[in-house]
Amino acid sequence: MAEKPDVGFVACIEGGVLEAQTLLLFDSIRLHTGRFRDCPLYALSPRAGHTISLNTRTKLNDLGAHYIDTILNTESPPSMGLPIGWQQPRTSKTRAVMIYW
Repeated sequence: MAEKPDVGFVACIEGGVLEAQTLLLFDSIRLHTGRFRDCPLYALSPRAGHTISLNTRTKLNDLGAHYIDTILNTESPPSMGLPIGWQQPRTSKTRAVMIYW
């Protein structure tokens, strides 16, 4: 049996379209990625004022995703995207590979 890959998946999640897209991504990872299906999932909400719904938080929990709503982006205007928010989540074990979406 193959060793479990040391990979984590990270996605930005905010209220609105990104909620649905991130849930679809994470659901697809759990259902269709073979040996990667049990890898950690991280949903980052790095900007203030872009809260996700309680329903989405429940679905993230059901998928075993780690939800992080720490404000990371305090320097870049919204039109510049989220470059400061794309930081590796702090975990007790650093993953060999982090896949960001």
